[in-house]
Amino acid sequence: MRAAFAVLLVGCADLLGYEDYRARGAVDATVDTQPMLDVASEAVTDTAPPPSGGVRPPPRPVGVAEPSGKGRTVWLIVNHFYLNQDEFPGSGSDPAWKHIGYDLDGVCTGERESRENTGTCKRVTGGEQDVLMDGLLCRDNNFGSQLVPIVSSLDARYEKTSNEAVLKGSSTWILALDDLDDGPDDPYVVGRLYKAAPWFDFFGPTSPPFNGEDVRDIDLESVIDGDVNKPRTRFAGGWMRDHVFVSGDPTKFVVTLPIQSVSVDAPLAGGVLTLRLDAAHTKGELGIIAGAIPKDDIGSVLQPIAEQAGICPGAMLYDSFIRSIGRMMDVVTDTPALHDTTQTCNGLSLGLGFTALPMRPPTKVVAPFPRASKCAPVDAGVDG
Repeated sequence: MRAAFAVLLVGCADLLGYEDYRARGAVDATVDTQPMLDVASEAVTDTAPPPSGGVRPPPRPVGVAEPSGKGRTVWLIVNHFYLNQDEFPGSGSDPAWKHIGYDLDGVCTGERESRENTGTCKRVTGGEQDVLMDGLLCRDNNFGSQLVPIVSSLDARYEKTSNEAVLKGSSTWILALDDLDDGPDDPYVVGRLYKAAPWFDFFGPTSPPFNGEDVRDIDLESVIDGDVNKPRTRFAGGWMRDHVFVSGDPTKFVVTLPIQSVSVDAPLAGGVLTLRLDAAHTKGELGIIAGAIPKDDIGSVLQPIAEQAGICPGAMLYDSFIRSIGRMMDVVTDTPALHDTTQTCNGLSLGLGFTALPMRPPTKVVAPFPRASKCAPVDAGVDG
C-alpha cells in the first residue's frame, strides 16, 4: 500500500512531464475538439499594486498594444523546473516554495492569520492550521508548501531525477514568443505554449543537445488540427517589461501538463506565466507559472497519474488521496480576485519555476504513442 501511495504522489510531482514512457495513453475526447484558447489581456497601462503589497507580475509598459511589424519569433525549450526540493535562485536557506509564484488573491496571510482564519477564505473542514499561509511577499503556492512535502517524505530526490530525465529527452514545454521587439519593453508580445514530444521516441537513444540547435517535435495533443500555428494555449495579450515576458493579466486558461505518459489539461484560475529573458532575448533565465487549480478539477488532473500507477478511481487509496488534496485549498477560484472571506476555499494555489534555452523552430507535429490504461473504463452516460 505504501509503495503504491508513493507512486501516486511522485506521479503528482511529475506534473511537468519529467517521467516519460515510450507509449502513451488515450486522453479525454473533449480535448481534441476544444477550440484554441486565446488568453487576452485588456490592460494597456500600469496597474496599481494589490492592497496587500504582494508580489505581482511586471505591468504592461506604456505604449500601443498592437504588432510593431518589426518583431521576431523566439523559440525556447524548458530545460529545468523548480518545485520545492531544490534551492530556488535567491531562496537561500528558505524553503523554495516561498519564492515561487505570485500573490494571487491580494491578501498577505501569515501564521496567525492562517491559524485564526482571518482575512481569508474559509478553511476547508479538516484543513491544517497552516494551510492558508503565504510565502515571501504574499506568494500563494500551496502546491509547493502542502503537496510537495508529502512527496518529499517518500522520495527526497524526485526533483533532481525528474530534471535529469528532461535533459535526457523526456517531455517538457516549448514556448514561442511572437512579435518580440528588441529592447527591455514591448507592450505587445504573443506567446504560444506547447508540449514537446519525448525525444527518445522519435530521435533514438541519444539525448537532446540543449545548445540552441535542438530540433524537437510538438505533441499533437497540444495543438489543434495538427497545426503548429494553432496551439491550444495562446497568450494573445502578453507584453515585455524590463526583459520579462508576461502572458497577460491573470485570468483563466488551460495549460497542458505532460504527466508521465499522458497529457492533462490543467485549468488555472488567475493564471499567469512570466519569463525573464537575457538582454539579447535568446534564453529564459527564470520563469514562473502561477494560478489556482479549482477543487472540482483536481480529480481530472490527477486521474491519469493514478491510472498509470494502477490506482483507479473508486479505489480506497485514490479516494483518500483526492480527499487529502481537497483539504489543501487556499483560494476562491470562482471570483475575479481569487478571494472572498464569505466563501470556503475551493482552489489549490500553484507556483512552478523554470528556465528555458533557445531551440530551432519545430516543423513537425507527432501523435503520441498509444498506451492502454491500467484501469477498466468507467461506464459513463448511463442513468440508474
